[in-house]
Amino acid sequence: MTTKEYINKWLAGTLSESEQQAFEKTQDFQELRKLDQHIKQFRAPAYESEMQYANLIKKLPQKTKVVSVKWMQPLLKVAAAVLMVIISYVLYDTFSIDRFQTETAAQSEIFLPDSSRVILNAQSDINYSAFNWQKNRSLQLQGEAFFEVAKGSNFDVKTKLGTVTVVGTKFNVISRRDYFEVVCFEGKVQVKFGDRSESITSGIMFRAINNEIVVRNIRQADGPSWILNESSFSSMPYAYVIDELSRQYDVTIKADSVNTNTLFTGSFVHDDLELALKAITRPLNLEFDVRGKEIILTSEN
Repeated sequence: MTTKEYINKWLAGTLSESEQQAFEKTQDFQELRKLDQHIKQFRAPAYESEMQYANLIKKLPQKTKVVSVKWMQPLLKVAAAVLMVIISYVLYDTFSIDRFQTETAAQSEIFLPDSSRVILNAQSDINYSAFNWQKNRSLQLQGEAFFEVAKGSNFDVKTKLGTVTVVGTKFNVISRRDYFEVVCFEGKVQVKFGDRSESITSGIMFRAINNEIVVRNIRQADGPSWILNESSFSSMPYAYVIDELSRQYDVTIKADSVNTNTLFTGSFVHDDLELALKAITRPLNLEFDVRGKEIILTSEN
């Protein structure tokens, strides 16, 4: 369910108990609560104008000329109208934020207002302002997504770790914990990571793990392998490999006796757990034990 659908059902009071609980855990719900509290502050306190006016007249010297303040009433109405316009604008801009999220073992395809295409990998999130999109093609990403950007003005993908700026191209972005990666499949992208700015073209990868940056050539392809239900890795610390398998299969993996800093090159499919486990354990001489949703990895030695 999209953010707008949650909000519409919440305002109409038609959310089910499970939907209400899920919505209350989102950042959107917290922002709505804050917004509601701010709006309540605009309510004027009770004020007995006639009584206060009479008391003021009594306190004035007898020779003081009292001027009618009725002329202010139209101004007050205008001010109130302006205030309502401002509040309406803030509300409209807030509710026009579109957010899309994927759960574990799921992918989602989204088309942006300019027909740019986004495919979200498992446990990922994007949000952007539909109200401002034509003037500012910018979105926030948490997780991993593949982009096919329609040509036009600059297109920014902002993450907690770095920013990617393009005009029209195909590229993949990963931003998870201390892992940031951008792969360009077509055109050219500008990557900003900390104080470093790097332009990369088709067939180039920019990767930063624990702030260690690598920029190198990769095998040419039309897009990342995960959109075809296969996760591929090249010289990746094993910890990130088992994290990705956990996301794709909604399982918990324990590897206490395994050196998860070992570099891994290989791939696993998304539709066969046993086959995937064999693919990531046999090259490292590891064994696995599946216990429902929990998987134990151990070394053969």
